[in-house]
Amino acid sequence: TYFLDFPTVKLDTVPQVELNDKISSVVEKVCPDIVYIPHQGDLNRDHRLVFEASLVALRPKEQKIKRILACEVLSETEWGQPLKTFVPNVYVDITDTLPRKLEAMKAYGSEVKKFPHPRSLEAINALAMKRGSEAGLERAEAFQLIREIIP
Repeated sequence: TYFLDFPTVKLDTVPQVELNDKISSVVEKVCPDIVYIPHQGDLNRDHRLVFEASLVALRPKEQKIKRILACEVLSETEWGQPLKTFVPNVYVDITDTLPRKLEAMKAYGSEVKKFPHPRSLEAINALAMKRGSEAGLERAEAFQLIREIIP
């Protein structure tokens, strides 16, 4: 885990080049094969700025990132639909791990809300079922492929 010490919900006060550089330095240290980034249409402006800075950091160069996936963030991605629609085209079967995900969410007490809020445990389960049904699975998480290199 890397903490970049930027202000929460105030990334628009940070020079974009500084955000780009810090994310780039993490990418250089970690040398990931797969990178998950927020969706470009999230309602949360910080997410959109991280998306843009990540694309700068993940430009093709010596280090080859094999796959970049934009993830869906509850109550950010769907509420930002007028900005840019999330169109999933990659699915991960979470049928067996969803109970652990729901338990982990409970640790974020202030972030878990009452149904019908998208961050309620019931809505998280419902989204997993919906995304699963799109891919012929019981439960799934969905992603939007940004770039993939197939050797």
